[in-house]
Amino acid sequence: MTANYHHQKRRTSFGDKLSGALLRLKGSITGRPAVKAAGTRRMHGTDGRGARRRRFL
Repeated sequence: MTANYHHQKRRTSFGDKLSGALLRLKGSITGRPAVKAAGTRRMHGTDGRGARRRRFL
């Protein structure tokens, strides 16, 4: 039995999808799986951008 985990997603723009695809391509060409995974996360909106909130006093 597996637990279902939910990861916060954000709305990805076309630029995010494009830069993620290029990052993924770069990672697959250079043989760096971590760069490829970062591109995938950027394309899917699970890369953590926009997670930190600035608090105003």
